Amino acid sequence: MRSTLLLVIATLSCTAIFCQTADIILTNGKIFTSNTTQLYAEAIAIKGNRVVGVGSTQTINKLRKPTTKVIDLKGKTVVPGFNDAHYHHEPYTLGYNIPFPQDGSEPSWQQLKDSIAAAIRQQPKGTFINATMGNDVGTDTSINRWVLDQLAPDHPLMINAYWGHVTYFNTAAIKVFGISETEPDQKGGFFGRFPGTQKLDGRAYENACNYLRLKRPTSQQLFLASLNDLGKQALFFGVTSIQNMCTGASPQQFIATLQKQSLPIRLRLIQWGKMNQDGSLALPSKNLSPKIKELPMVNVSGTKWMLDGTPIERSAWYSVDYKDQPGWKGRLNFTKAETRSILDELESRRDQPMFHAVGDSTIDFLLNELGEKPGTWSVRRVRFEHGDGLLPASYAAAEKLQIIVVQNPTHFSIAGLLNQRYTPKLLQNAAPMKSLLQAGIPVALGSDGPLNPYLNIMFACMHPFRPAEALTVGQAVIAYTKTSAYAEMQDDKGMLAPGQLADLVVLSQDIFTIPLPQLPATNSVLTMVNGKIVLNKL
Repeated sequence: MRSTLLLVIATLSCTAIFCQTADIILTNGKIFTSNTTQLYAEAIAIKGNRVVGVGSTQTINKLRKPTTKVIDLKGKTVVPGFNDAHYHHEPYTLGYNIPFPQDGSEPSWQQLKDSIAAAIRQQPKGTFINATMGNDVGTDTSINRWVLDQLAPDHPLMINAYWGHVTYFNTAAIKVFGISETEPDQKGGFFGRFPGTQKLDGRAYENACNYLRLKRPTSQQLFLASLNDLGKQALFFGVTSIQNMCTGASPQQFIATLQKQSLPIRLRLIQWGKMNQDGSLALPSKNLSPKIKELPMVNVSGTKWMLDGTPIERSAWYSVDYKDQPGWKGRLNFTKAETRSILDELESRRDQPMFHAVGDSTIDFLLNELGEKPGTWSVRRVRFEHGDGLLPASYAAAEKLQIIVVQNPTHFSIAGLLNQRYTPKLLQNAAPMKSLLQAGIPVALGSDGPLNPYLNIMFACMHPFRPAEALTVGQAVIAYTKTSAYAEMQDDKGMLAPGQLADLVVLSQDIFTIPLPQLPATNSVLTMVNGKIVLNKL
């Protein structure tokens, strides 16, 4: 009896480091764990798809067995695999795509017209032409369908704002979309119309943009190609998880395509909330199983609702007028009654709620509604995507409800435009980060644009228009890993600690010591997902 008891004790004790063995060991590195109880280590051990040990090289080497693969990091920096908490994957479309400048510059309207004219000369009539516009073009009210028809009378033309809340289109595109010239507005969005008529003027806003995107011509072959490129790009940067807001295609379409070609990373498919004209909710993905047997690294969960817009097109709903448009404060995309019906549905389905909420009026309205049932919502990890207008007076309410703010730091790059839109008082409190952490409000990071996590970390650590709110690199990495996993309701990843999933990246340079402007040039020299090395340039 006593020997049996000792055997049980010994078996249970094999969670201790000296009883484990490892399949892969990485030694002699600078390992940032995102685990605040042990932020740094020299070595890490992997068994199967889990971390089994983190510590000194001497300690971790005790886990070696004859078949263990040992990788000498030679001082290189390791972090948990990045988890992009806010991404929109757009399948490639048929036709001709006018490239958007990669250097961050935005083409003027004249430059864009020249590019469209060149495309028309090169492409046969009827070829669908896609283009992307920046802030100036996307807010130029002189551009309408008749202007675009003069540019492209025989080519369907669609110009999307890079930030996703404005779309321009010509008459030929209307025919491709299969909509009428008097198409009714979409709930949560609207079409521009020529004065005194119901005719579309070639401009779409908010959910009307998403409505048109889903009507673009594409093919499964192009969808596969886009996912293949996404996987390669993710491994290059060391992004091991992507939380995808399904605006470019439905979760069902993603699943059908991924069953033909899976991704080498983890993918969360978040359904996009839609409302029918009669006010009923259109959620065709709500009955999908969260787990897909054939796709073990894909999960379907969460519903995103876009409650307001952005300050770029002045549709984020604020309590004060926009500085450059007196008398206008923005707007809710849904009525308050419609928003309450959205909350009722989310409550009944027990899905994780995610709200695009930028303006302080939008945020305060939401906090008041959620605050009616704090016990219900405080355990649901409610997410405010962006959350720029979460002001100090509302921190306590957000903390009580355990709101998670998912921020996209590349948005901070438009500091000049925000100076035009915001009053000085609003600018002084907009887009908080450090103060949210100090108030106990979790902050996760996502790209909402270029996948490069180091670009976002740079902006998070600079915060061009509110430097006092800048994070440290360590805080930004935790937000991009541990807190992003928390925002995904996945508590077994995001840190390099025993029991956690073995997703990690070995970096090309030490992001904790180099000057901030050098961060975007970082890439992965080794990416591990689920305990498997999927990229190795060491």
